[in-house]
Amino acid sequence: ELQAESRELASPDEIERKGNEFRMMREEADSALQELKEELDRRRRQTKNLDREVYECEVEIKRLENRRLQKLRQISQGGFSHAEALVQWIEDNRDQFRATIYGPVALEVSVDNDYHGRVLESVVPPWLRNAFIFESSDDMIQFRSEMDRKRWRVDTVTVPTDPAFSTQGRHDIRQLKPLGLYNYLIDLFEAPEAVKRALAANASVHEILVGDKNAIKNQS
Repeated sequence: ELQAESRELASPDEIERKGNEFRMMREEADSALQELKEELDRRRRQTKNLDREVYECEVEIKRLENRRLQKLRQISQGGFSHAEALVQWIEDNRDQFRATIYGPVALEVSVDNDYHGRVLESVVPPWLRNAFIFESSDDMIQFRSEMDRKRWRVDTVTVPTDPAFSTQGRHDIRQLKPLGLYNYLIDLFEAPEAVKRALAANASVHEILVGDKNAIKNQS
């Protein structure tokens, strides 16, 4: 019986081999667990960064919305009394129109430089600053019909659709810089491309050169 039991017991070499196998399995398991922990930490950091970016975007959107609302109120107080109601009506009925409606123009344009803002204001007439811009002539016809029913006087223009119409200036601005002329007005304010094209067609902002004091000296 003792001989039978001794045969059933593992030899020292077998025990050592099994022990090594278990240690290797444990090390592999620990390594896999560590990798999972590191991946979890990485995902948590990513989530945290994304949450921060989303929050920052929401803050920026809120800031722009507040700025847009303030600007719209200024337009209303500046003589376009039903501007706010009109913008809200367009927003509520946007699904009735085929394409985007922009406006009032003053609401769509952003100018960081005070001087450039004054130049733009001097070039764009009041009726155009308060106008609404349409990418679709059919939308404009429908819109004007609705405004007639409401007895709201609104100026409207369409975006030029002729492919030949270009908003590029006629001269190479690099050649004009020595004369104190540093840019065309169309490149000195921010606005949707459709708005810029409409302003170019109706106020020639793509042909008006803006200069500094040297340009004034060169004129005299």
